[in-house]
Amino acid sequence: MSERKQQFFDKKQFLKISAKVVVLLVGLMTYQQVIAASYDISLTEKAAEKNIEKVSEKTEDKKASAEKNKSPSVPSALEYVEKLMITVPEAQVIINHKAIPKMRIVLNDAAEIEYQVFQDSEHVSIRPREGSFATDTKKKVIEIQSPSVAVEVHLVNGDVQINDWLQEALIHVQKGQIVANRSKADFVLHSLGGEILVNQHIGKIEIDSFRSVVNVKELSGDLKLDSFMGDSSLESVKGVLNVSQGQGTMKILKSSGAMQFDLSKGVLNVVQFAGRVEGVSQEGPVNVNMTQETEVSIRSQSGKVTVHTPSEGGVFLNLATQEGDIYAPQYLKVNREGSQKSLRARMKGEAQKGSIFVRTNEGGIFVR
Repeated sequence: MSERKQQFFDKKQFLKISAKVVVLLVGLMTYQQVIAASYDISLTEKAAEKNIEKVSEKTEDKKASAEKNKSPSVPSALEYVEKLMITVPEAQVIINHKAIPKMRIVLNDAAEIEYQVFQDSEHVSIRPREGSFATDTKKKVIEIQSPSVAVEVHLVNGDVQINDWLQEALIHVQKGQIVANRSKADFVLHSLGGEILVNQHIGKIEIDSFRSVVNVKELSGDLKLDSFMGDSSLESVKGVLNVSQGQGTMKILKSSGAMQFDLSKGVLNVVQFAGRVEGVSQEGPVNVNMTQETEVSIRSQSGKVTVHTPSEGGVFLNLATQEGDIYAPQYLKVNREGSQKSLRARMKGEAQKGSIFVRTNEGGIFVR
């Protein structure tokens, strides 16, 4: 065989082999895509079947007990799933309460490559696959639709949105956004940097923020907020507020209940709070806009304290400072003994409601 024919023959054989390899690779990729697309549904169905089996086993006992006690027993497909835990380095997580008979978990293609869903007894968890490395830069999305169960989410980077949830939740995001809408349960929310948004919530909220922006609107329940240096806004909160602000500005608007604050170098603005406002400040200024139902008790080192009294008047004042100054309406007399100043009197007005107690070391006291 001539050299030219031999080259042609070798090239032809190479093309045939290459074509077979391509077909084989395409087949493998298609097979992997089919597995990825059906993985969540298949796993969820198995999880539901497992729960239904548990329910079936216990239903017999319940039936016997119901016959004995003459009371009905209605089992649920998710009755014995107690907790959902998501622990992944990066993702967008969306959790929705749905009145459906089983938990539905959907991972997009990027999340499916690196994360896996597990069920252990009554716990369902999503975590990285064994031996996987976060090399894919595509956005990873995890969507949950389920009757409410206790939930924990731990992310390094990403966003978490939880809607209409009826069971306790703990959400920790180092960098990203946490959004909680229309839920009715106790929540614990942690964020190092990013944003925390809570809207129309019923239940206790505990927020720990390093440098995140915090916005809480329409909360019926107690709130504990510890913010190191991010700005915070609380509006229409009804309950007991325990707030701490290191740096940054905290605004509390149109709220009611009782408030305890601890201020370092930050700024606290309280507008139309109906209830008792009590707390301490190191260097940060405190501004309170009272209503008739406001009781104020503040101690400050060098931070200025300003209180705007209601137009109806009649507020009782008990003010004293070591080295600062007291500014009050001119018809009130400020007592002076060396560098110390004090004022104890009731402001003019028909109504006699509300009181202001302020003690400072160096900070000025302003009553308007």
